[in-house]
Amino acid sequence: MIVNTISKHLLFNTVKITCVMPGGVVSHGTGFIIDILDSPEQNALIVITNRHVVEGALHISIRMIGRMKDADQPLLGTAHDFSIDNNSVQLVGHPDPTVDIAAFPLLPVIGAMEPDVFFRFVARHQIATPVQAAAHDALEEVTFVGYPNGWSDELHHTPIVRRGITATPMGLKFGGKPVFLVDGSVFGGSSGSPVFLFNEGTYSDGQGNLVVGTRFQLVGIMAATLVRHSNLPMTVATQPHVKLAQEMNLGVAYNSHAIVETIAEFERVHGIKATEPTQVQAVQE
Repeated sequence: MIVNTISKHLLFNTVKITCVMPGGVVSHGTGFIIDILDSPEQNALIVITNRHVVEGALHISIRMIGRMKDADQPLLGTAHDFSIDNNSVQLVGHPDPTVDIAAFPLLPVIGAMEPDVFFRFVARHQIATPVQAAAHDALEEVTFVGYPNGWSDELHHTPIVRRGITATPMGLKFGGKPVFLVDGSVFGGSSGSPVFLFNEGTYSDGQGNLVVGTRFQLVGIMAATLVRHSNLPMTVATQPHVKLAQEMNLGVAYNSHAIVETIAEFERVHGIKATEPTQVQAVQE
């Protein structure tokens, strides 16, 4: 596979997170890579995931796909697992503890192995801005990438890509929280999956006009699934649980503004001076 399109890039933007929880319970989740500096001269790569995926874990590791030695292309069928040392890698959560997003730096985790792993990142300017979010239509097709039930392509180690539609407008805070609902099957292991607007060919500008072109924006992060007979969402890590209610195929995703706020908190904690984010271009690869 030659990684030269947006859709192919999506296969290498995520990492599979495995956690050993108290009692020896093993759970899986998803994280995705963002370059928060958005500068051609340098980058600062972080992994965004859900707080509940990593919080309280006794051991955390991430899996990344190998890289060809003679080309900047993936070596499918090879993977590297990296342990996260909580003593040296600081996990930073959203400043509001009720917002289920956390971040940690990538390069201290993979260290000297960086040339041997292949990945792609979301640039900071590809995160939907408030102006862009206000222009989103009430009904949008969204794409999310991750490891439902901890699954991936066992031979190639690539994640599972899925699509759904927004069940509530992304520009409205569902229930007063910075979340929106997605009509799509969201299972354990999907926690931390990036949610994208990815339209090729044509898309609506939210004003009733049809635009010719390609749109690619990070609009959210998957965190939970709604269940029947309950007013509370159920987190979607893969820890065993007693199923008390039937899942409704409605995922809960935190919006792009909550992701940006988490990045700002990460920058504050680590003393990083960010560059000014730019607008999303018509096509980003």
